[in-house]
Amino acid sequence: QDVLLPDMFRVFYLKPKSGKMVEITNDQTLMGMFGLFEGKKEVKLILKSSDSVPPAFKLALGSRKRRLQEQEAREREYEEQLKRAREEELIRQEEEMIRETEEEEQKLIQEELDEQMKFTVAIEVPVVCIDGNAVEYDRVYSSQDADEMFPGMSQPTPTQSQPTQNEPPTTDEPIENHPNEATEETEQTEPTQNEPPTTDEPIENHPTEETEQTEPTKNVPETNPVKNPIQTTKTTAKRRGTFTAKQNVGKSRVSKRRTVQKAAPEPEDDDPGFSDDSVEDSDYEGSTEEESDNISDISLDEEGDVEDSDDGFSKKEFEDYLDGSAEMDYLYTNGKVVGSMEFGKVELEPWMIFSTKDHFDGVFRDFCIQEGFAIRVMKADTCRYTACCLVEDCDWRIHASQLMDGVSWAIKTLTGEHRCGRLWENPMVSCVWLTRHLWADISANTEIPIDSLQQLCLDNFMINVKPRLLYKVKSAVKEGLHGGFGDSYGLLPAYAEQVQATNPGSFALVTWTGNVRPVFKACFFSFAAVVKGFLAGCRPLIGFDGTHLSGYYKGVLLTAVGIDGNNEILPLAYGIVASESSDSWSYFFRNLRILFVKHGCHRDDWTFMSDRMRGVEGALMEVFPRATRRICAQHLVKNCKDAGFTGSAFHKAFWTAADAYNMYVFNKAIEAITKLNADAAAYLLDVTEQWSRVHFQHGVVCDHNTNNFTESFNSVTKNHRDMPVFPSLEAIRTWLMKKVGSRFDKVVDMDPAQLTDHARTILENRSAESRLCYLVKAGGGEYEVRERHVTFPIRLATGVCGCGKWKGSGIPCKHALRVIYDQKLEPTDFVSHFFKGEAYKLTYSEHIHPMPDPSQWPVYDFPKILPPPFQRTAGRPQKQRKRSRHEKKKGKRNSTVKCGKCKEVGHNSRTCKGGATKKKRTRSDPSIAEEGPSQAPSTSGTQANNTTAQQSQPVGPTANPTAAKKRKTGASTSTATAAKKKAKKT
Repeated sequence: QDVLLPDMFRVFYLKPKSGKMVEITNDQTLMGMFGLFEGKKEVKLILKSSDSVPPAFKLALGSRKRRLQEQEAREREYEEQLKRAREEELIRQEEEMIRETEEEEQKLIQEELDEQMKFTVAIEVPVVCIDGNAVEYDRVYSSQDADEMFPGMSQPTPTQSQPTQNEPPTTDEPIENHPNEATEETEQTEPTQNEPPTTDEPIENHPTEETEQTEPTKNVPETNPVKNPIQTTKTTAKRRGTFTAKQNVGKSRVSKRRTVQKAAPEPEDDDPGFSDDSVEDSDYEGSTEEESDNISDISLDEEGDVEDSDDGFSKKEFEDYLDGSAEMDYLYTNGKVVGSMEFGKVELEPWMIFSTKDHFDGVFRDFCIQEGFAIRVMKADTCRYTACCLVEDCDWRIHASQLMDGVSWAIKTLTGEHRCGRLWENPMVSCVWLTRHLWADISANTEIPIDSLQQLCLDNFMINVKPRLLYKVKSAVKEGLHGGFGDSYGLLPAYAEQVQATNPGSFALVTWTGNVRPVFKACFFSFAAVVKGFLAGCRPLIGFDGTHLSGYYKGVLLTAVGIDGNNEILPLAYGIVASESSDSWSYFFRNLRILFVKHGCHRDDWTFMSDRMRGVEGALMEVFPRATRRICAQHLVKNCKDAGFTGSAFHKAFWTAADAYNMYVFNKAIEAITKLNADAAAYLLDVTEQWSRVHFQHGVVCDHNTNNFTESFNSVTKNHRDMPVFPSLEAIRTWLMKKVGSRFDKVVDMDPAQLTDHARTILENRSAESRLCYLVKAGGGEYEVRERHVTFPIRLATGVCGCGKWKGSGIPCKHALRVIYDQKLEPTDFVSHFFKGEAYKLTYSEHIHPMPDPSQWPVYDFPKILPPPFQRTAGRPQKQRKRSRHEKKKGKRNSTVKCGKCKEVGHNSRTCKGGATKKKRTRSDPSIAEEGPSQAPSTSGTQANNTTAQQSQPVGPTANPTAAKKRKTGASTSTATAAKKKAKKT
C-alpha cells in the first residue's frame, strides 16, 4: 500500500507472559500483536533509535521501486495495445466500407439482371380459346415465376392460312374460361379448320395492336369469370404464330400445371425479342381433329403439387424439392443422400452423397472401426480424398471428392473387398471419435471408472483402448459439459450481475487485480431471500467452514451456514478464495457484515461456530468484536489425540463433559479426565472458545456442539468441487433454489402455532421419558422432580430446570414436561418461538428466483478475468482430502488383522515374516499348550519349562512324553516331506 514507517528508529512490543521484546517489521507481526493483546485497553510500544536503515525497510523500498517499474511497464504495454487496436479497427472499418460498396454494386447489377430476366421469354405455347375458337399464345418467362403460364393476348392476331371449322357455342350463358394446360412435348395431330364465331359480341381475348399499346393486358375476360383455375380443359389445335426462343438464360422448366395468379408484363414495341413476322416452328405439327380431356380427370391428388394438412401447409423432405431446377438436383436424385447412420449398420457404396466433408470423415471412420481395419491415405486435400487398406495385399480402395456446389461430398469409386483380419487396437480410433460415441455414457456419470469405459468399448465397438486415451476422453467430455477451467472465470462478473438482476437485494461480488490483465482474486455470493429469512426467523448461530476445490486452479470454498427451526441447514453465503488465510477470512467476514447491514441488521454479537482453523480468530474479532465463538468438539478431540491424549476412557469422559448441560456433570467429567491425565484436563480448561454445552449462551437456544451442519453442506458440494468455478457456483445455486423452493411451498398451509417436525419429535420422545419422573410440589410455582436418585428444581415461569437442558435447547426437558402435564398445560406453549410455524414461515417467506443460462444474458462491458496463477506440482493431482492419522481411511479395513500362521495381530498370513515361535508363545500364554498333545513343548530346557509342560499335558494314555515326542517327530517329518514336494513342483 506504499505506506512506510520512519527509517531511523525501530518499534518493539513486550509479550504479555514472557516479557520478550518482539520487533514489528511487517503486517504479520502487527496482526500477531493484536491477537496477543486482545481484550486489553492499551498496548505498550518501545521505540529505539537506529543509525542505519533496517533490512525490512530496505526490502520494502526495493519492492516498492520494482512495483512502480512494473506498473509503468504494464501501462506502456497497455497503451501500445490500445494503439494497435485502434489501427486494426481503422483497417477493419476501411475493409468493411470497401466490402459494403462492392456488395451494393453487385446487388444493383443483380437487380438489373433480374429485371431483365422478367421480360425474357422462354417459350410461347399456342392454344385455342374455348369461348371464341381463336388461337392465343401463353408465354412462359424464365424468372422465379417460370412455373406459372399466363394466358393472354401477348401476340398480335396471327395470320392463319386455314380457317377453323369448330362450331361456336349456341348457349347464351357465359362460358367459364379454364386455363389450358401446357405440355413440354407437342402432340403430333392433323390440323383442324376452325370456323369464326357467329356471335355479334366483340372478342375481348384478341385485341388489336393499338389496344395492346394503350391498354393493359386482360388475363381473364369479364364476361367469362374463372371459377377453377387449376382444373382445366385441354385442347390441341394447329400451331401458328411466332415462337421466340430464350436467349442468354440458364436452364428453365415448363411446368405441367398452369395458374392465373399473376399477369405477364406486356413487351415493348422496340423489344427485339418480339417480331411481327409470323414464323412457324418446323417442329410443330398440327392435328386434324380436336382432342379434349374431361375436367373430372384432373385433380389435385393426381397432380401431387398440394398436400392437405391441418394448418394448410405440409412439411416437405429434402427429396421433395429435387424438381430439376438446379444443377445438383440430378446428382441428388440419382445418388443416395446420407443422413445419420447407426454404428454397426454403416455401409458404403458409390454415389453416397454427404452434406460436408466432416460428415464424410465421420461416417468413413465409423465404417473403418466397425469393419476392424485401418487405412493408408494416398491423396487428401480440400477437394478429393483417396485411401486404401493398410494391408498391402488387400485391394480395397475408396475415392471421394467434392461436388460442384463446393460443400457436398460424394463417394465416386469403391473397389475391392477386405480379406485382412480384424484390428482390435485400431489406429483409426481417436480422442474425438471416442468422445462422440462415449458422450452419453460419460455425461450420465462423469466419475465412471476407466475399466468400465474399456469394457464398453470392447462390447460395443470391439476395440481395445488404452487407459491414457480414455482419460483424455473423460476430460474432453467434462470440458464439453461444463466448459473450460480458464474460461469459466471470465463469466463471473456477468454472473454476479445476473444474480442481482434476477434476485433483487442479493449480494454478489467478484474481485480481481490488475487493469491490463485482470486476474481473479475472490468472489462472494448471497441471496436476499435466504438472508431475510435468517434474520427474521432463525437462531443467531452461524457456522462457517472452508473446503478445498479439486479443479485445475484449486482454491478454497468458504461457506456460512445457519439453522432453521426444523434443524435444517440454511446456507447464508459462500465464496471462493485463493487460500484459507487471515486475509481471505477477513474478506469473507467483511462482506458478511456488509450483507447484514444492507438488510438493516447492525448487531455484532452473533455466535459463530467452526473448527480451530488458521487465521479465523483475528479476522473474526476484527469484523465482529463482540461475537461469541464456539468450536467443534469433534475437531477438539482430534487435537487432543494429536497431543497424545487418547484412549477409550478419555474419549468417554471428554464427550460427557462436552454434552453436559450443568456444571455438576461437567466437573465430574473433568475430574475423571484429571485422574487419567492431568495434562489433558489442563489442556481442555485452557481452551478459550466454547466447546461444552454448559457454557453455551441460553439466548441462542441451540445445543449444537459439533460443526456437523456445516460439514453437511460441504458434502453437498463434494460432487461439484472438481468442476470449473462457474458450473460449481451454479450447482450450489440450483441446489439452494430447490431446497428453499420446496420449503417455501411447505409453509403455505402451516399454522403459526404449529411445531416443526424436529421440535415435535423431540417433544414426543421427552414426553415418553417423563413418565418415569416423580413430581413434588413446592408451592409458589416451583416444583421438585426426581429421576431415580437425582432431584431437579423447576420453575415454569422462568423456564428453568436444574438439568439445564430446557434453557440450552429451547424445548422443555422431561422433568419440565412432567410438571406441565401435571398442571394440565399445553407443552407447545413452553417451546421457544424459533421452533414454531410463525418463525418458520418468516424464514421461508420468499424464494430464490430462477436464472437464464449464459446464452441468454445481455452483453456486459466487463473485462475478461483471467484465472489465478497456479503452479502445478509433480505427480497426479490430488482430489481427496488428507485425513489425519487417527481418522478412518476411506476404503480401508478398520478391524484388527490377525495372522493365520503366527497368530499375531498387525499383519496377515501373506505378509507374515515368521513371528514368534510356538515355544515363545507358550511362555507368554500357557493356554496355547492346551490345544493338544501335538503342540506340547519339548522336554528339554529348564526345570520350570518342564514343569509347565507336564502340567499342561492331558491325563491318560496321551500323557506319555515319549509317545508325544514320537508323534511330534512324525508330524515334523510329514511336514518336511510336504514342503519338499511343494518345492520340487515349484
